[in-house]
Amino acid sequence: MKIREKAGVLWGRIRGRKSVKFIVIGVVAVAVAVVGVIELTGSRAAGAGVTYEVVSLTTGTLQKTVSGSGTLRSGSDTAVLAPVDLGVTSVTAAAGDSVKTGDVIANIDASTLASSISALRSEIKSLDRTINSLSSDSDSYDVITSTLAGRVKAVYAQAGDSVGAVQAEKGGLLVISTDGRLKFSFTTEKETSLSVGDTVSVSVVEDGTYTGTVRKVSDDKKTVTVTVTDNGPKVGAKATAKLDGKTLGTGQLSISSPAAVTTPGGTVSKVYVEENDKVYSGTSLVKVTGLPDSEEYQSTVSQRAAKAELLVYAQQIQEAGAIVAPRDGIITEMALQANTTAKSGSSMFTLSSSGTLAMTVAVDELDINSVAVGQKATVSVDAVTGKTYNATVKSISQVGTSSNGVTTYDVSLTLTDADDTLRIGMNATATIVIEEATDVLMVPLAALQSQGGEQYVYVYTGSLPGDASQDPGTKTTVTTGLSNDAYAEVKSGLTADDKVVIVTVASSESESSESAGMNFGGLRA
Repeated sequence: MKIREKAGVLWGRIRGRKSVKFIVIGVVAVAVAVVGVIELTGSRAAGAGVTYEVVSLTTGTLQKTVSGSGTLRSGSDTAVLAPVDLGVTSVTAAAGDSVKTGDVIANIDASTLASSISALRSEIKSLDRTINSLSSDSDSYDVITSTLAGRVKAVYAQAGDSVGAVQAEKGGLLVISTDGRLKFSFTTEKETSLSVGDTVSVSVVEDGTYTGTVRKVSDDKKTVTVTVTDNGPKVGAKATAKLDGKTLGTGQLSISSPAAVTTPGGTVSKVYVEENDKVYSGTSLVKVTGLPDSEEYQSTVSQRAAKAELLVYAQQIQEAGAIVAPRDGIITEMALQANTTAKSGSSMFTLSSSGTLAMTVAVDELDINSVAVGQKATVSVDAVTGKTYNATVKSISQVGTSSNGVTTYDVSLTLTDADDTLRIGMNATATIVIEEATDVLMVPLAALQSQGGEQYVYVYTGSLPGDASQDPGTKTTVTTGLSNDAYAEVKSGLTADDKVVIVTVASSESESSESAGMNFGGLRA
């Protein structure tokens, strides 16, 4: 076929394409880096041309992705239950508020709190007796793990100890500080000038000096409670508060927000942690052997664990004289009302972990089978420019939603590095990495051609032909692997030192063009 006839056929193919806008945009981008131009002749292809672009291969990470949009939501909502009956006198927080551990949520009538806590302790003791009566000499064992983050500040159990005996004497196998602070109190003869939030110097006997913070001042301005970090100082150590070198008072350090670790019955086989160790939710603490596995036993254990958790919170409320936030977070729902009673076990408010956000995106049915739990993703947020966040696929809906003939499936993701910049309800786009190849050689898709089921490229030889009927380089067969919209992984046929030629056929008559990557290749007469 002669060049004029070839050009006519090419032009006819180009005119038949539907994606004209996309192709024109591609030509504009390619034209910037044109290395050589060969004009076609002939009345049908008047003004038309072939452009060559020489490009180097790239080595790096190739990703194939699926994207979807949605809004940020809370990733960890937990209903905070009333540990005992609480008479609410006023509510000081509302839905949407960000709170820290110990912040006051509502004021209460504390007149019956002591007796309610005593009754709760009695319930726990009764459950302990039931658990001990269900204990057996079986070889079963259980590894007790932490249900919260904190620092171990007391270890009472040792290998060989009876769980029941240790807990009867100490109240638990070990104690975790949950808010990062130890505290001590002292009383002055005269009214103090200190206020909540003031900073003082704290000397701890046989340990060192720390920065302390005034957390509470009594109504008569004479009793002051100061907190210091729990990272280092020992529980029970003597601590002295000073300001400008002057001694203010001395007290004994105790855990500001303690959580005793307990388990029903058995024998301690191994203790995995030591005093001052930092632990997280899921950290192994103690291995206990000789546990029964009956349904009654397991049910009683669950009841006991729930009651113990309520007791810890009730003690926090008792100390503060108010309903307080058990941890840092954002209040997403508020059920408390002034001049009402929050019944034991009822939900008072819902708390979302401030650092945990999630989002749900709709993925097309054609892509959903490529998405899997555990895949990584990046999230861009409309309101936060110049920054992306990491996320992980947590769940995939098995039920699709159809709209206008298109079916999509909800994919839930959890952000792993959310910060204070992000807020619930913000619009975001998630890009899920469904396939990834690292440290691979990549060739632009526009340089790839195929013929007879074989893929090939033109390797640049150092010069370009002046005649469009000639090949623009050495025709080289390649084997490819993973590909996305721009690049394909090169498995064989090319090296990192090779350069390839992208051939683009253009026609000025209709401002349309098509590249060799769309199977046009070199032109021969």
